[in-house]
Amino acid sequence: LSPIATGDILVQCPWSLVIGSDDLQNQMSSDDMCSVVDALATEFRLGQHSFWYPYLALDDSLIQSRLSTLWDTTALEELQGLPPHADATRHAQWFTTVCQTDGNNNLPLDQHDLATQKALFSFITRASGVGMVPIYDLFNHHNGARNIKVRLVESGVEIYATTDISPGSQLYLSYGIKAASTMYRDYGFVDPPPQVWTWTDAVAPSSNRYSFVLLPQERVIINPTTELLKAGVGSVYLEDDDYLPTMVEEHNRAISLPMLQHFALGAQMLLESLPTGVEQDRQILSKLQASGPPSTGTELDVLNAIEYRI
Repeated sequence: LSPIATGDILVQCPWSLVIGSDDLQNQMSSDDMCSVVDALATEFRLGQHSFWYPYLALDDSLIQSRLSTLWDTTALEELQGLPPHADATRHAQWFTTVCQTDGNNNLPLDQHDLATQKALFSFITRASGVGMVPIYDLFNHHNGARNIKVRLVESGVEIYATTDISPGSQLYLSYGIKAASTMYRDYGFVDPPPQVWTWTDAVAPSSNRYSFVLLPQERVIINPTTELLKAGVGSVYLEDDDYLPTMVEEHNRAISLPMLQHFALGAQMLLESLPTGVEQDRQILSKLQASGPPSTGTELDVLNAIEYRI
């Protein structure tokens, strides 16, 4: 194995292989998203006869990922109101109310055929800003360890190294700087630190919004600025032993005592509003796991929701 140098191109995908965009000047827009999902569903129905079969078959088990958009009321209630409870099913709602697919508009997602469900889940979890890009969507996400990036050129989509990469190292893209609840809703997992957590007061959600970034080594940024959010969650400064800690310390020290008290009160109110605490949730989870593997999708979703709460 050879090392990869900063700037080296790792993947080149021509526009002809991108599902959703024709070229640099004709890229996928929000109005095109439904047609991309519809096109994917058609290819899934074709199975091995599809030109895209080798690509789509790489993740044929995607339907088993059980994103919250497919959860029923029983599983959603297990979030206990924690984000993303309020918009956990937004993708299914978008699809059933906006997309005109085979004349089945407003038909609940679980009543569509398996190919349509796979297409929607593929689009949610794998699409880039220009559509479905083979190989690109197979790279894992990690903001704190990102070492490759995407760029659009006349010939297509390129993935290149943003830093020197040693042989045997994992390659990571970034899916963007998003709240942990959004990552869970859209991809079914929560990043390792750095993590962005946000919430609002149930009493006055429009006026009381809170956020913090949980960094490695148990460092925290309270109500981060845009600059700190990019520095703390991106991979630029995480390996710098001095720069980021100094920024974090200066930022947190500058927060006024009333603002800190307000933040602490908001966190306390949120925790006290939950029916169960961490230790109770661990006991509940342990008991459910001891009863055997889940036999239904709902049972699996309930387990996932409890793990997310913890």
